[in-house]
Amino acid sequence: MAGHQRKYRRFDVWAFLIRLFAALFIVFSTYNPSGFSYYHWVVDTWPRDWLLQVPILPAYVVLYVLLLRATFKGLRPIGIILAIALMGTIIWLLVDMDVVRLATASDFGLLLLYMLAGLLAAGVSWMRIWTRLNGQASYDDLTQ
Repeated sequence: MAGHQRKYRRFDVWAFLIRLFAALFIVFSTYNPSGFSYYHWVVDTWPRDWLLQVPILPAYVVLYVLLLRATFKGLRPIGIILAIALMGTIIWLLVDMDVVRLATASDFGLLLLYMLAGLLAAGVSWMRIWTRLNGQASYDDLTQ
């Protein structure tokens, strides 16, 4: 039983990637410039599909509350500012080197959505990353 618990408590690159892809899915399924999102579905077909659309909204609210709460508890405001600054400078570098092109406003919006998903993934993962970096356990680790 103890070995089984340790397997799920370890944190590695794959654990972060799972969190990142989950955050990307939640952010981009809510809204994206391509037109295939919950937002566009509601705007385009509201009176007809309301019976399907209404129950999905609380699920999105719960997911965003969980992600934002974990991000604010993990990174705190100064960490959020630093993470945004880091991602912003990386994007600035990629745009300056012509790796990423910003031809339209939707391209900029797409980059902001990627930044939001990256911020949420970092916030959800931060306690595990911090424990791996310095060996200090958080209170949540001690109570499990």
